[in-house]
Amino acid sequence: MKLAEITERIIECFEDNISEAKNIGSQTGILDIRNPQLTVNDFPALRITPKQLSPKQQDFFDTQEYEITYLLYYFNKAKDDWMDDMVSLNLLDNVLRFIKSNNWGVNSITPARNVIANTLSINKIGDHLVNGWQVEWQHTMQLASDNASIETPDNPKHLFFSSDRDDFGIAERYTEVNSNER
Repeated sequence: MKLAEITERIIECFEDNISEAKNIGSQTGILDIRNPQLTVNDFPALRITPKQLSPKQQDFFDTQEYEITYLLYYFNKAKDDWMDDMVSLNLLDNVLRFIKSNNWGVNSITPARNVIANTLSINKIGDHLVNGWQVEWQHTMQLASDNASIETPDNPKHLFFSSDRDDFGIAERYTEVNSNER
């Protein structure tokens, strides 16, 4: 799977499971929290984006292992009402519980870990005063690599064999198998 497909899958999982959020989508790049540019009219809104991607090691099966950090921005209208604050915090709680240990139905990534949420200050977006949270979490994932590390021949020209375990790694003790013996 490609990174864009995994990000799209995460968004789809949120759309299917967090019904309280009215507006869920991706966010290109990281927002400038001091002056967020977000075209949202429906609140609460969730925006998801990869924040950091660092390669770990080349795998033997045409994949590259990465450590990835995702960001989720949660925006809601800022109101001076205790009940609205409780509704907003309940949605944040649902989001955090949903992220924790989730792998979004993708086998090539580990369950989410290191989930952390930080409050954002109140800002004006369009005609709305908006507050929110920035949620961060990490995965280890395998992404397809364009540079295969090992080529496995389909039909090797020479095949060597030894039935004695003690011969392992000693080339002259192996015997070649002829093509008519295979």
